[in-house]
Amino acid sequence: KMASEACCEAGPPVLFAGHTDKGKNTVVDGLECYISGDASTAKTGIIMLYDIFGFEHPQQREIVDRFAAAGYYVVMPDVFRGDPWTLAKFPPSTPELKAEFGQFIERINTAAPGDLETVKAHFASVGLKGKYGVAGFCWGGKWATIAGSDPSFGAAVSAHPAMIDNDLVSKVQCNVAYFPAKGDVDCEPFITTLKANGFTKSYTKRYEDQIHGFCAARGDWNKPEVMAAAEEVIAASVAFFGDCL
Repeated sequence: KMASEACCEAGPPVLFAGHTDKGKNTVVDGLECYISGDASTAKTGIIMLYDIFGFEHPQQREIVDRFAAAGYYVVMPDVFRGDPWTLAKFPPSTPELKAEFGQFIERINTAAPGDLETVKAHFASVGLKGKYGVAGFCWGGKWATIAGSDPSFGAAVSAHPAMIDNDLVSKVQCNVAYFPAKGDVDCEPFITTLKANGFTKSYTKRYEDQIHGFCAARGDWNKPEVMAAAEEVIAASVAFFGDCL
């Protein structure tokens, strides 16, 4: 409940004009993906999982490109199949919209496991070895945590995670870094669980001065203080992947 309240109160996506795609849209086994980086020289693969506003927002593509610039082969699959939750329906404030939003979440949660497998198979097909990384934002932060229960992944990063609880975290099989924002779930208990399970590099840093979504579509990166916080999370994520993968 808290995560969804933070999500609704954070407002709509913000246009950020400072990004130019360095990667490209590519279809992988029928699944459209945004891919950045050189598989032939990459340290390993990272899957990026976006928020409910979907595939086109430049903030998330910028992060894909930043991870690629750090030496990774990064794939952001379009789990929503070109049909994200639209700004016109946000927040879902009527009973009808709330019911429709529930169906939307069910649809995308049903698609996500198969899409993770598709990207993992793609990583193997382009010759990537070892464990992979996964990063997710808001809804994607939940799925980064779920992916962490798959031993194919050696590290997970989740910024302003939504819909996560300790039961989910207890199944994780890798180190995780959580970067919650104002109104987001307290991630300290998750770190306690992860460390007790042997994933001692796990940690959290809270951004109480930033809204839920500041690293994704709702981050107003035109404001220097928001951009600085997002940059800090990107750099911390790169360092974390470097330490764990």
